[in-house]
Amino acid sequence: MEVIDPGVYIKTDQLERFACNVALSEMPDGRTGMGRTAGEIRRALRRLKTRTEALSAAGDAAPSAQWLLDNWYVAQRVGLCAADSLRRSGRVPALESGEAAVYSLARALVKAGLGAVDERRLELFVTGYQ
Repeated sequence: MEVIDPGVYIKTDQLERFACNVALSEMPDGRTGMGRTAGEIRRALRRLKTRTEALSAAGDAAPSAQWLLDNWYVAQRVGLCAADSLRRSGRVPALESGEAAVYSLARALVKAGLGAVDERRLELFVTGYQ
C-alpha cells in the first residue's frame, strides 16, 4: 500500500505565496496525454467497487462503511465522468517528470490544506499560481 505524505497545513493568508512558489518550482516542460490518468481512475473505481461489494456482503455497520455503501453511485458517476473528460482532453502541459502539471498542482493544493479544499482555498491557490 502506498503511503501518502499528508503535507503541512498552509494557512489561508499564506496560500497565494505558497502557490506562487509551487509555480516557480514546477515549470511545465512539454506535454502529455491524460489517457493514463483516465485509466488509473477506472482501475481505482473497479477496486472501490470490489471493496464496496465485500462490505455489503459482510454487513459491516461501521459509519464509514455505511457512507461508502450509500454513496458509491456518486463516486462511480463522477469518477467515470472525470475519466472520460481526461481521455478526451488531448495533450496538456507536463512537468519534466512527464506528469501532467495540473495533476501536480491539484496534489499540492490538497496537501496544503491537509485534504481540505474549498472554494476560497482553490481561488487563492489558482491566483497565486498564475
